Amino acid sequence: MNDERLRQAWRSAPHSDAPLPDADDFTALLDGRLDPARREALLARVAEDADAALMLQMAMELRAAAEAAVAPPTASVTRLRPRARPPWRWLQALAASLLVAVGAAVWLRPPPQDVLRSSATAALIEPPDGARLTAAPTRLRWAAQPGVARYQVRLYDARAELIWQSDPVAAVELKIDESTRGRIGNGDYLWRVEWAGAEGAGLGPYRFEVSR
Repeated sequence: MNDERLRQAWRSAPHSDAPLPDADDFTALLDGRLDPARREALLARVAEDADAALMLQMAMELRAAAEAAVAPPTASVTRLRPRARPPWRWLQALAASLLVAVGAAVWLRPPPQDVLRSSATAALIEPPDGARLTAAPTRLRWAAQPGVARYQVRLYDARAELIWQSDPVAAVELKIDESTRGRIGNGDYLWRVEWAGAEGAGLGPYRFEVSR
């Protein structure tokens, strides 16, 4: 399933007002450290809440990026047997299917034009999705969306924890203050642009990596 369809499903899915599960719970789920009762409770929350499903999806994307970053060059490795598939990867298909299940209505109508990740939209994203940076970014920029008056940006760290949330702004870019930049160390990050006051609508998440 591609990112665009996942985002469409997330926007049309139900969102709970209850506090989101702790990011450590998702990490423990991927590591196989949750006891059966907590595991079932967390997966049930993912099945009924698109925000929890998105957190799981982000946690898996960050985990995959971290694994790719530390993988040794294939030319220097003598592989004696196929490498075991990480035990958490089955969750990727599960999260995608759950996210689509709770947002199934999206398949019955055309996708909204203001939220598609088109090539024109992608060209305006700064830093670009998947960028590798040598320092924390000084600003975030995105494409203007028809009918949207104010935007709000959320930045997540490699544990899928929210580390910064902007005030609603009318502009399509935000300068990142030095205090926030100081919290952006080496590692992977995800950021998302949301329409202020419109539950679930937005662009992203977009990923960047900082490696000094």
